[in-house]
Order: sequence, then C-alpha cells, then structure tokens
Amino acid sequence: MDEHHERSYIECLLKPGAQIRESGDKSIENVHIEPLKDEAVYCLSSGTSGLPKAVRLSHYNMIANTIQMTVTLGGRVNKPVFDAANWYNQPNAPPQNGEREVHYSLLPQFHCYGLITAMICLHTLTPSIIESKFHPEQFFRAVQQHKNDLSLQKLNVGRLVSNTEAIVVDINTGRKLGPNETGELWVRGPQMMLGYLHNDKANNETFVDALKDQKPFLRTGDVVSIDDQGYITIRDRLKDIIKYNGYQVAASEIEQLVYSLPFVIDCAVVAKVVKEDVANNELPWAFVVAKEGVDVSEQLTEKVLQHVNERVAGFKKLRGVAWVDELPRSAAGKILKRDLRARLSEE
Repeated sequence: MDEHHERSYIECLLKPGAQIRESGDKSIENVHIEPLKDEAVYCLSSGTSGLPKAVRLSHYNMIANTIQMTVTLGGRVNKPVFDAANWYNQPNAPPQNGEREVHYSLLPQFHCYGLITAMICLHTLTPSIIESKFHPEQFFRAVQQHKNDLSLQKLNVGRLVSNTEAIVVDINTGRKLGPNETGELWVRGPQMMLGYLHNDKANNETFVDALKDQKPFLRTGDVVSIDDQGYITIRDRLKDIIKYNGYQVAASEIEQLVYSLPFVIDCAVVAKVVKEDVANNELPWAFVVAKEGVDVSEQLTEKVLQHVNERVAGFKKLRGVAWVDELPRSAAGKILKRDLRARLSEE
C-alpha cells in the first residue's frame, strides 16, 4: 500500500485497537454478532461504470466462501500458515503481527503439468488473462493446487463453486434460457453479499426473486452462456451491450476484430447515442490506440472500418473510429468506458 493508506491504516485501525487493549476494557469481548446479518467487512466495487459502491459481506458470507473454496480447490485451511488476505485475493492487506513465515525450499512435485502449460502458453503467445501485478507466491500456489482439466475445449471461466445456483436469463424478455443460449447470468448462494450499503436503488436493481421463493438471485451484469457440462463462457458485460434497432450488439465481438489488426495495441468499443433519433439508437464507436511509430491517417481509419464491417452483420457495423494516445483506466487496470461514452456525448 502507498504511504497515505499505510498511515490511515495505522491511525484508524491499529492505534485505536492498541489503546483499547492497554485500557483493560473488556467490553469489546462481549459484542454479540449475528453471523447471517452482521457485516464482517465492507469492500468497494470497481467503479468502472459509475462511482464505487460499498459491498456488505457478512460473517456467514466469508465463512461460506472459505468452505466453498476449500472444497473447490482441494486445499486445507489448517496449514502452518493461513494467509486470509491471499485467500480472498487481497495480497496488499497487511499481515497479522507475529505471524510465523514458512518457506518451501522446493515446490511440491505434483501437478507440474500446469507449470509446463503456462510456459508453453508464454512461448507461443496464447491468448491469456494478464494481471496488473505478478505475485510469484500466487503463481506457484496455482500451479501446485490446480490440475489441467482435459474436458475444457474452449476458453471459459470454469464452473460454479459448490452450493451455488445460477440461471441464464434472456436480456429482453427475462425468460430463463437453456444450455448454450446467451443471456445475463443470475447467481445465488451462501457467499452472496448482503447488498450495497445505503443504496436502495442499486439493491433493487441487483437482486431479483426470480423463482418466487424468497431467495433472490444476484444479477451479475455478465452476458454469458453455460454449456451442457456447466462451463461458463463470458460474452460481454450487459452495460457494454450496444442497442441498435432492437438488436443487441456485443462490444467485445467488435473489439476482438479491431485487436486482430497488427497496428493496434489497445482498443475499446462503446455506444454513441444518435441524438436526432427518437428511438435513441446506439452506434458502435471504437477508441483505438495505435502502436508506436504508426502514422494515424484517414486511410488507416478506413482500414479499421473495412476490416470489421466485412466480418460482421449489418446491424453490428462499426460506425466510427477515434484515435487516442491511451485509454482511461481505473486503478485496477479496467477501461473506464463511461469516460469514453461521456466524450462521445459531448461531440
């Protein structure tokens, strides 16, 4: 963490706790907690489509998720060192004082095929997910814990963890869809958040009692398909879907075509609202970053448009290209498409 956040952590969390312990006040030990209802932690959403929202996670949520991941990954919590920060993908959280560190002199000799696969992917430049940071301990832990699943025949994000339900819903009608059909992913399970803090509007939009059993599903906002074996493939984000004459256009499909051009290093496709259109139709518009040394010209713009539009249906055609030096990104590295949409609306 940076100096400012480290100072805030010390002043707001460590010092007050130390003062309570030194005072001999035992009242904090008698606090009654309802695991199902009381919050254990607040964490903020990424804020890529608006201001970050505070997510309320209960003690029950945290414990349930720990058990789910233990079952899914096959690991055990009762190891010599259990780093909860890494378990919850928060490597920057300060470790607990007094924790004894354990170092392995040799990576356990099993599941080594994962390491071989990773090296082959790096050598052949296979499409991969790139993290904003590289943590060696997490990389080798993943190699140790995960086996290759030879049933995977296409790129996907895997299957649901234990004790979790999911349905795929038609974006326009709300109808429940079947295997290999594309729609919005709704999920529910014991690890699901309590809701957003002081944000009734977002809660009402996010939680839906789809089966009328008082156990609401959470609308993920992800456009996905689930195959017969339960593997989930993410197609796009619902907020990034472009609506044109009643059709749904996936921005990610156009982005992949733009990325395939050799002179493109980065791109994002967003919707440009047609102000003169009473139907509020949206047009696909690409913000593109060219590789260093590439001469940006009208001919290059036409090349992008031609490359995309020859490969998509008429309603998916790219209608414009804007060349930029870089795309706006959040601290987590996500493209801030709301900033790009705002830029188009000002034109």
